[in-house]
Amino acid sequence: MSAFLQSIAIPNELFLSGFPFIAMFCLSPLYVSANKCNTYTLDFLIFAFHSFLVHIFSSFWLGFYRDFAIFTLGASALGTAFIGGVFGLFFYAGAARFAKSNFQKSSSSFRIIWFSAIWTSWEWLKSNFGFLSYPWGTLSMTAYKWTYLTQIADITGVYGITFLFSLSSALLGEFLLTRSLSKVLRSLFAISLLYAFSLLYGSYRLSEGQSIAKTLNAVVVQQNIDPWLDKDDRIGIRRSQALTDECLLDSKNDVDLVIWSEGVLNHAFPASIPFYTANPEENPLLPYIANKKIPFLIGGSFTVTPPDVKPRRHSNVALLFDENAEIQGYHAKIHLVPFGEYIPLPNSQEVKTFLKKVFKISAGWIPGKEPHIFTIPTSSKANANEKESVSFSTPICFEDAFSDICRKMFFMGSEVFLNITNDSWSMMPSAEYQHLAIATYRSIEFRQTMVRATNSGCSVLILPTGEVKELLPLFKKCATNIEIPIYERKVTSYALTGDLFAYAIILFCLVIIVFSHFFPPRSSY
Repeated sequence: MSAFLQSIAIPNELFLSGFPFIAMFCLSPLYVSANKCNTYTLDFLIFAFHSFLVHIFSSFWLGFYRDFAIFTLGASALGTAFIGGVFGLFFYAGAARFAKSNFQKSSSSFRIIWFSAIWTSWEWLKSNFGFLSYPWGTLSMTAYKWTYLTQIADITGVYGITFLFSLSSALLGEFLLTRSLSKVLRSLFAISLLYAFSLLYGSYRLSEGQSIAKTLNAVVVQQNIDPWLDKDDRIGIRRSQALTDECLLDSKNDVDLVIWSEGVLNHAFPASIPFYTANPEENPLLPYIANKKIPFLIGGSFTVTPPDVKPRRHSNVALLFDENAEIQGYHAKIHLVPFGEYIPLPNSQEVKTFLKKVFKISAGWIPGKEPHIFTIPTSSKANANEKESVSFSTPICFEDAFSDICRKMFFMGSEVFLNITNDSWSMMPSAEYQHLAIATYRSIEFRQTMVRATNSGCSVLILPTGEVKELLPLFKKCATNIEIPIYERKVTSYALTGDLFAYAIILFCLVIIVFSHFFPPRSSY
């Protein structure tokens, strides 16, 4: 029941924006079940089964990830279930003595806090588990539309929302367990205060506002072509050119940047420069860009191995072409999709042989090492004698789901996040909205505008409050002119401390587990 409720609360095919009210209580059945289990094995199985079902129900679209469905959906579901089960062990390890050994005399408040702390720790780990990190299927992604509540993310990150929702779930679960309102009154009062504080803080942040320092006028193109199916990228280039021309013709202001999505260009740079100088035949790409006299940001690939190394290996990159169609730099995607874009032990001959024999593919991309910050001039002027410039970063695809990458970009001087994404392979609106829901928190955490330029959706403008503007229709070829507001940089508490809130909760859990085993509670507890 908990897995079903949580999956309904997460953006899904029935409720594309999710159902946050359900998320506030969706874990109550899990809470009841976990507290009734009286062995490590049962708690392991309960948490593992729940994690497995949520992953399958909410991320079923991973099954459409090319030939890798056995890994992206099957293996990830089993891995998620195992890690969830491990947290079931942690739950029992801390609760066994304090709550389970003497249920009637144990503290309701402790059980509520303990469950919420374990759950928050679990969501942090699944979202930060090295190259296997997967910040989907979380409570926080259900609430992205509740902007008054989500503003606390600039202090706690997404884990403040996770903690709040798991607290209210545990509160209801505790009431169902004890059938006694008096036992949960103190917890009800405390949790109500936390919600009230969060809403008041959100109200203050939303009313406070930020000053717009300058603007960036951009054309965002959504060509709605799956580059995995249409191997000839000239088809996508032609469509992107046509959509770009329409927008440039309708634009009332000077355009500072044209943004095409991830994976538009299939041929690796710099060796492909002659190809794109001559193709597509009727309107070659590089002369086209030079004729427009506007910088273009386009997703492609770049050869990162030395010329004498065979086979050649490439990175998934965002390429910036200046107004003369010369490459000004590229950002190589750092966090690759596990078992899709990145294969463990890529240099192993056994791995290479297996991939070629079974999947007829190579060992994937080479991950980037550090973010790259781009700077371009804008038509926005600070005064009559000086032209402004804008520094921007380009998180690629699901890099906008990882706070640590965006945090690096922020401190390297990024003034706006320009995300390019290819989610067309998912074929499901829910997948597009789930990605959007997660991305909104990066804008809140760093109080920075984000623009998402995708090949199928969701192409949007996200304000520093997490509010979504300029949403283009899903799975439609379209483009739009966007005046991107660049706000004065503001170093938030989250930018300074990162996931300190989550670390504090994890430390609390570890202390309780150690304390409960080395210092058993007195019988009068």
